[in-house]
Amino acid sequence: MIICQLSLFPIPKGAMRQGIIDEVVERLKYHEVEYETSKLSITVYGREDEVWTAVQDLYHSLREVCGNSMLQAVFLDGEYHQEAVVKKVAVR
Repeated sequence: MIICQLSLFPIPKGAMRQGIIDEVVERLKYHEVEYETSKLSITVYGREDEVWTAVQDLYHSLREVCGNSMLQAVFLDGEYHQEAVVKKVAVR
């Protein structure tokens, strides 16, 4: 399993921010990954190839919408129990 925490900087405000979050969550539904959202990030976890594919898809779609923004991706690899790792990685 691999875990990736995604954050977008600068953080868009208002309706644009919510629209971007909604788009990201909608795109994740097409990948075989699990995810959790928080105010500052989305944590994606699952099989390594699926997470990499999902993150690459999000990168390309967000680049079109938020051209001047930076997508930060932090990966954690390990054989940890997913709930325990997500709680350590996710910003709550």
